[in-house]
Amino acid sequence: MKERYAKYRTRSAAGGCRSGVATTSASRAAARGIKIPGNAVVLTFNNQFAVRLLAARVAAGIEAPMAIYVTESAAGRSSVSYKKPSSSQAPYADGALGDELDALFAAVVGDAVGP
Repeated sequence: MKERYAKYRTRSAAGGCRSGVATTSASRAAARGIKIPGNAVVLTFNNQFAVRLLAARVAAGIEAPMAIYVTESAAGRSSVSYKKPSSSQAPYADGALGDELDALFAAVVGDAVGP
């Protein structure tokens, strides 16, 4: 899981995004003596897209940092999942911005989970 997370952060930066961990339930559980598979919600932000999103509608700012969920199975394999940006952007902006972000996220996540 740590390797997948590191790879995602590297690919995210290469795609012009900034990422940071929002929360990790596994580390909080471990502090309480409970072992659960690793997981992390990673907020990913791209200023160029955020500015365009805010220009379309200020209320859309809540969607500017987009969440990626990195999880680890009991067998130790990791996966990355996310909502398509076009679905979170739909109420606020035209489809073109969402489509561009879908392509960016697919490339970044694809590179992170690839070989």
